[in-house]
Formats: sequence, C-alpha cells, structure tokens
Amino acid sequence: YELVVADCDAALKLDAHYIKALNRRATALEALERLHRRDDPRQVPKRRGRNGGRARAQKALHDQGGRDPRDARAPAAVLHIHFCVLCRVPAPCAAGAAGGASTGDNTLILALQALQAADYAHSVSLVNEAIEQGISWDAGKAEAFNLRGTFKFLTGDIVGAKDDLQKSIDLLPSLTQSWVKIASVWMEQGDPAKTFECFEEAIKHNPNDPDIYYHRGQVLFIMNDFAGAAENYTKSTDLDDQFVFSHIQLAVAQYKSGNLANSMATFRRTLKAFPQRSEPQNYYGELLLDQQRFQDAVEKFDRAIELEREKTTMNVLPLVNKGLAMYQWKQDIAAAERCCHEALRIDPECEARRDARAAQPAAGQGRPGGGDVRAPH
Repeated sequence: YELVVADCDAALKLDAHYIKALNRRATALEALERLHRRDDPRQVPKRRGRNGGRARAQKALHDQGGRDPRDARAPAAVLHIHFCVLCRVPAPCAAGAAGGASTGDNTLILALQALQAADYAHSVSLVNEAIEQGISWDAGKAEAFNLRGTFKFLTGDIVGAKDDLQKSIDLLPSLTQSWVKIASVWMEQGDPAKTFECFEEAIKHNPNDPDIYYHRGQVLFIMNDFAGAAENYTKSTDLDDQFVFSHIQLAVAQYKSGNLANSMATFRRTLKAFPQRSEPQNYYGELLLDQQRFQDAVEKFDRAIELEREKTTMNVLPLVNKGLAMYQWKQDIAAAERCCHEALRIDPECEARRDARAAQPAAGQGRPGGGDVRAPH
C-alpha cells in the first residue's frame, strides 16, 4: 500500500486533479489507516464554480489522449488533436488588398498552409511575423489574430488569447470562430454567463456554423447537463457529419444520461462512418469496459492500437486502456504491465503516463484499477 501511495503521488504531480490516482491513493491510505477527510475524493462535493469547472475541463482535455495542450511543451501530435477539437483548421485565405498582396499577406497565407500541414511551430512563428509585417485587409487581420489567439489559449496565455480574439472580433464581427474561442476563454476564467452570451452572438452571425453547437455542447457537458450537451452535439452533426468528435461526444453524453441503447447505437454508426479513425474504437472500448464487456472492449482497443501504429506519432492511450482491461478481465498482471511498459517506451511524456504509473501499483496489490468512461474534449 505504501508503494501505491508513492506511485499515485508521482502521478498526481503530473495532474493534481487526476481522479483515478486520487481514488487509488485514498483506498491505500484507508488500508494503512491514514486516510483523512481532505485526502478522500469521495468526500469532496461536486462544484459548479470556477475551480470545479476548470478541473473537469482539464480532465476532459487530458482524456482526449496526450498532454494538456496548454502546456507550452506539448508535442505537435497532441497540439494537432486539440487544435482539431478546438476548431476546424481554416483553409488558406486569399489576400484581398486592392493594390496587391503585401509581405504580411503572403506570410499569413504561409502560416495557414503550415497549420493545414500540422506544422505548428512554423505556423505560430509565421502568424507572428505576418502581424508584425502588417496585413492589408481587415478579414486577413481578423484571421491572423484568431489564429494567434488560439495558439496562446492552447499554451496557457489566457489573457493574451482573450486580447487577440477580441481584436479579431472587433475587426470582423461575423467571424464566428473567434466568438466560439473567446467563449472558451470566458469559461476558462469561470464566467459561464459570458460564455453563453458569446455563443448567442456567434449564432446571430451564422446559425449554421456547426462549431458553435459543438463547443456549446462541451460547456454544457462539463457542467453535467448531459441532455443539453447531447442536443447541441446532435445539432452540430446535423450541420456537419464529418467531424468525428461531435459523434463521439454525443455517444458519451447519451451514456452519461443513462441512454445506453442510444449511446451504443451512436457509437456503432460512428465506427461505420469513420473506419480508419482510432478514436471511436478507443472510446467505444472504454464504454464497453465500463459495462464489464471485457472481450469486446479489448477487441476495440486492439483495433485502435492497430490504427494508431499506422501513424508517425502514436497515441498510446488505447495501449494503456488495453492493459487495464486485461487486468480487470483476467487479473493478467503480466499483460497489463507489458501494455503499460510499451506505452511508456513509445511516449514517456504523454497523459497515459499517469494511467500507466497509477495502474501498475494497483495491479501489484491485486486490486482492479477501476474505470470511468472518459469524454474527449
């Protein structure tokens, strides 16, 4: 039990809000007769204020797979996941100045092209250069401030992000992406009322933008309004059925609402619609694991792992999930450890590192790790 406490302490240094490690640590302290109320997450009331909402939002971001993108050291693969979830990548715009494109105009186009290629280091450098060089038309300036504000938000500069996004809105009020993103900033700052005002403003400008409803669903989800979240995810998918995370979030929201049949049906449709995406396989596997359908869950994790191995940079979360499933199903400690060790070898800095570190001592003590159905944000 002392080993469990030590390893969970190490996991919590990576994320102080990591609920699995908090629960395992509390169980071990209870066995050692050293559990205090402040150490027991089961005694913490659910909070809807600033800190509680922020913790849930951070957990949801972590659960998408990979380090929190607002860590400035986040690798490109993780930034790609979270940039795609935060917004659809804009297409390179055409310079609109009547007198011809300026140097700043051309640099902005290069920044957007780098973004499409998932070359984030060059994209952020180029957009900074474009703004410094001067962009000749307001729509281009608005796009540039939107992009720079997005990068600032993802790397933790909340005040800077808010300033850039407000500049974007002032230049082009109809750019709904800036309204959606500044809504996320307001939520990060603990002001849900202002958050929803921004969504309403975005709807006034373009009621057919699917991102508005997806992100409003995200806010409702972290506020535990799963029915409201599902309604918004459905609206988003009705407007654009090619964004995989809208489908996954809808299925998870239905599951959280107790609509098991609808959730399973949504996941099955998503698997069919996105056969080459690992995310539906992984999150469906987590849902199956939560129901103790172990063999089915492992099959989904195996397929997710297979798809991830085809990528240049692998998301190892399905590997960790498989390890947990193998232990909970067959108490196969060796298989669980192999999965965790492989995950740590492939990507020692990913979010799954916390899962692997916290899972291994639990297995060593002969106790199931315990699971929850995670929601990608």
